[in-house]
Amino acid sequence: MSLEQHAFLARDSVPSVADWQAAITELGFDLEIYPELKPFEHSGGVPCKLGSIESGFEIYYEPADELLTTYPHAKEPAAHRDYAISFRYFGDLADLASVLIAAAALAKSFHAVVYDPQDDVTYTVGDLVGEARQALAQIRRSRPVNVRQWQKLARQHLLPHLPELTVSRRWLFYAPIGWQVRGFAFERSGSGSRSFTIEAGVVPLYVPQSVGGTFRARLGWLARKRADEWWDLGQQDASAIFADIMKRIRRDGLPYLARRATVEAMTKIKRHQIILLSAQSYEYQAMLCGGILLDHASVVEREWRRFTSYHQRYATPDSPEWSVRLYEATEQIHRLYHDNPVAAREEIARWRIARAQELGLAGFLADEPADLRSTARPRLWWFGRR
Repeated sequence: MSLEQHAFLARDSVPSVADWQAAITELGFDLEIYPELKPFEHSGGVPCKLGSIESGFEIYYEPADELLTTYPHAKEPAAHRDYAISFRYFGDLADLASVLIAAAALAKSFHAVVYDPQDDVTYTVGDLVGEARQALAQIRRSRPVNVRQWQKLARQHLLPHLPELTVSRRWLFYAPIGWQVRGFAFERSGSGSRSFTIEAGVVPLYVPQSVGGTFRARLGWLARKRADEWWDLGQQDASAIFADIMKRIRRDGLPYLARRATVEAMTKIKRHQIILLSAQSYEYQAMLCGGILLDHASVVEREWRRFTSYHQRYATPDSPEWSVRLYEATEQIHRLYHDNPVAAREEIARWRIARAQELGLAGFLADEPADLRSTARPRLWWFGRR
């Protein structure tokens, strides 16, 4: 269903795009109208940007006579105005807000009278501004939380209590980064609500997988509730939400990460939480590669046996491509380790950089992965042997 509004004004008062944009800015709204809009010529869709939201509406320039014949109740308030800028939109809140703001600027700065034929009313500038603000408030309440909002909230509510961590992308993590990213990941609901959850997680950078594979568990599961814990910024106060999150991070999240603080610790944990469903082979692969880094031959062979046994049990001609590639990459690094352990560690060191780049965290890499400094064996850093 389309909705309309009509702004009646004198033809010689029709603004240029620059003047219209200046009037919008003067009202205090963050709406950017289409800079290529051509007054008197444009007919049809106009893209706009409402803050960070892409929006738009249809716009039509036309003499006022025909519209005033169609809507006689508008004749008296629109007296002496011989031209009209008509808006049409389709019920989206962002589009509605954009129309209200654009029309309010016409009313305030160019003496337009704005008429709504659906309700058969004319609007004052105050009416239009008030309804625009209501629409924007409803948008804020209904929009899913994005990464930028998460970062702002994490910096405000979490970082003051966790000075050893930093924020980038959707991660709150320990920096600088050695061989693995350890921290807390923001995950929003896919339902369009403003709900989100937090996961404690470790991403090994010493595996050939891309960013999809990691070990992590939601804070609700770490509390042994065996259930997800979600917070809703549309229903709850942000300060109360993040106070609860901080409590859970201290009680459950930080101990979880502490137990996985080093590559060696990762190879000793009997059971990891795995994000890839039906992909226990990923756990075996990560622990095998950790064994190569540490030059723990017994760990390498133990995980190779577990890895191949799992693969043989579940591999079929219809196995997905990622599963096939996982097996091939693991087989290759296992063979390389037997042929040339130093070359295997060199390959893993290259993976470290590639994985960090895929996560967008390469700028946080430490020159020397600190969690191997205590290993009394020949070791290889990503920039060469020490």
